[in-house]
Amino acid sequence: MKKRQVIERVSSQAEEDRAQPRLTRADWLEKALEVLIESGVDAVRITRLAELLGVTRGSFYWHFEDRNELLEAMLDVWEQSNTASIIRAATLPHTLQDRILPLFMCWLDPELFDPLLDFAVRDWARGDARLQAIIATSNQQRMEALVATFAAHGFPQQQAVIRAHNIYYIQMGY
Repeated sequence: MKKRQVIERVSSQAEEDRAQPRLTRADWLEKALEVLIESGVDAVRITRLAELLGVTRGSFYWHFEDRNELLEAMLDVWEQSNTASIIRAATLPHTLQDRILPLFMCWLDPELFDPLLDFAVRDWARGDARLQAIIATSNQQRMEALVATFAAHGFPQQQAVIRAHNIYYIQMGY
């Protein structure tokens, strides 16, 4: 092969490499959440994620200071999707049906509420007292929103609490 052909081949390969989209923080976070769901928090390791994404560990450090920052970001996703979706649906205005139907839709749409992520985070918390407290707060916020839904529509407090617990525990499976 002539030198010019080698230069062109090497140059075109470099251009193809540069044309590949660079990984974003979201790419790392999405892969970490997948690994959490499939294998648990102990499997969420920088080296493993890099292998799965086909990049070096160095790429990770462009987006996260360390593994702890990644884990915190994973918790933020859980709180801002799963918990926030329930609260948002339960606090919609108007009739009880206008709140309950979106709440059920929330539990049926994994883009709004990911049950596998919820189970994975709860499993992760088994060995982490700080995370157990975060989950307890989340459960409390979710329950308060559901109780408020029933109370706003004329149910006495005790009935509102019972109905909220029934819906929550039946849907969540806890």
